[in-house]
Amino acid sequence: NADIDAGNLLLCGHTALTGRLSIQTRIYPMLSFAIAVEVQDYIQYALFWDTDVPYHYTRIASSDNPFLLIIGGADCHAGTTEDTNFYYESLYKYAADRYQIKSVPYYWCNEFFEPVDALPYAGLVPFSKNVFVAGAYSGDGLTLGTMSANLLCDLILKIQNPLEDIISPSRFKPVVSIPNLTKMVGNATKHLV
Repeated sequence: NADIDAGNLLLCGHTALTGRLSIQTRIYPMLSFAIAVEVQDYIQYALFWDTDVPYHYTRIASSDNPFLLIIGGADCHAGTTEDTNFYYESLYKYAADRYQIKSVPYYWCNEFFEPVDALPYAGLVPFSKNVFVAGAYSGDGLTLGTMSANLLCDLILKIQNPLEDIISPSRFKPVVSIPNLTKMVGNATKHLV
């Protein structure tokens, strides 16, 4: 065991265990799939996404190689499938409908945590004076993780930030949260049984 002395403690990641009012009861695990596709087409250096359910996104993997695209999405609840090939094949079909594919050199899957009201949890841990948390970025850690980090910096430096109440870990929005939470718990229970 070791003792750590700090003015502030930040617990940041996909899901942070605080030991108090936990955000674990208000998030659920999702799987997101991606493939790297080498194409003959040139596309603009941008992020493209659709509003399908499940959604898809496309972006250039690196400015060094504008013909290697990352195509992802096809999300599903973690633990609900054993056939991950289905998701890779659906991404391949999505890509083939839009681009002339030369090869698919890479494919992968990752897990992320979805909050029941679609916003990350970031801020002071309830009933704490110096413990801060940030997590549940909905698979968009580059944007929501950066936003959360900026908020935590402002909170520690005692600078007003308009996001403080919006993404607070102590928030609870029953109209939005309860239907999603009920669906998530029912889904998890079904698969456990």
